[in-house]
Amino acid sequence: MRTQSRLNDLAQRCHDLLADVRNGRADAWEHLLDEFGALVLSVAYGAGLRGADAEDAYQATWMALHRSLPHIREPGALVAWISTTARRESWRLSKLRRTVADPEQVKEAAQHNGVETSPVDELQRLERRQAVQAGLASIDERCQELLERLFFASDSPRYEDVAAAMEMKVGSVGPTRIRCLAKLARWLQENGSL
Repeated sequence: MRTQSRLNDLAQRCHDLLADVRNGRADAWEHLLDEFGALVLSVAYGAGLRGADAEDAYQATWMALHRSLPHIREPGALVAWISTTARRESWRLSKLRRTVADPEQVKEAAQHNGVETSPVDELQRLERRQAVQAGLASIDERCQELLERLFFASDSPRYEDVAAAMEMKVGSVGPTRIRCLAKLARWLQENGSL
């Protein structure tokens, strides 16, 4: 009976959280991350990911949930959905890390083999870049600063350095990054760029 009661409580929390997120409640994503963030990270760590790779799997899982919200019909299955998605994203990243060569090596090999980027590919890349820049300009300044520090810095910043520069807790950098990326993704989707 106790187990069934816990399952019922969990199903109700999932239902309430999904309803809050879908209704655009201001702190809904934060509550969702607080409730299931540790689950996503434990799945990533269980798949052998560490540091930035685990954070990437964490981010990819929440972005997938953001995209899939309209399609989730059974709120009680949210935990299983998050766990499965986190596992898939972790496996994908793990495989990617094993197979992707150094970008400079890829570029050098392409030049050596006479492969060049087509004008159409280059134009699409520039259009995507402009869309992201416009999207960044549309979100709040704190999110802009965080995303610029994390993704546009010349070096690979550590969360500790970003947290110190922005006067925030180290543990809140990842969840804040996810919320900021969700805002950016929402803007890109609304403006036909995603």
